Amino acid sequence: MFNTFFDAWSSMIRPGASAPARRVSGSQFSHGLHEDGEHALHYRLFIPGGARDPMPLIVMLHGCGQDATDFAAGTGMNALAEEHGCLVLYPEQSCGAHWNRCWNWYDGEHHLRGAGEPALIAGLTRRIMAEHAVDPARVAVAGLSAGGAMAVILGRTYPDLFSAVGCHSGLAHGSASSDAGALLAMRTGAGQ
Repeated sequence: MFNTFFDAWSSMIRPGASAPARRVSGSQFSHGLHEDGEHALHYRLFIPGGARDPMPLIVMLHGCGQDATDFAAGTGMNALAEEHGCLVLYPEQSCGAHWNRCWNWYDGEHHLRGAGEPALIAGLTRRIMAEHAVDPARVAVAGLSAGGAMAVILGRTYPDLFSAVGCHSGLAHGSASSDAGALLAMRTGAGQ
């Protein structure tokens, strides 16, 4: 699903490399919790075996009805990350933030830098960058559906953090500002 995104971004991962380096076993897929004031975000983090520093980081945002584990399995991103030596971060939307685990891309509260879910995800991304040897010039965000729409928002509100954005089946930043507007935008497209 994300092979096209990954292929396009691969020149940033290993500039000039003709083939990815082979990795040894020992990869990890850990759980974590990121707290930022009154907000918290569970996440999964894939660390490839035999990784070298500094590594690229890809932030993957799941779609509605999914969690981080489902998304990792469905995209196969961990296998690609193992092959290319990348960290992959999977933030996980809670049922408390949205009943169907959707990112709230359509809510105006989550359209700006320094607010809502974009600030929470950016804070988690910076935390992972601080805890692991991540190349700050090679941090990307990608997502599917609601996660794709949130990835676009993150790319527009944090261009200093994310060097690449991948969106599959998501909508444009600002294409809706309410539940009803989101349904309309998904059915007929965004207005001007």
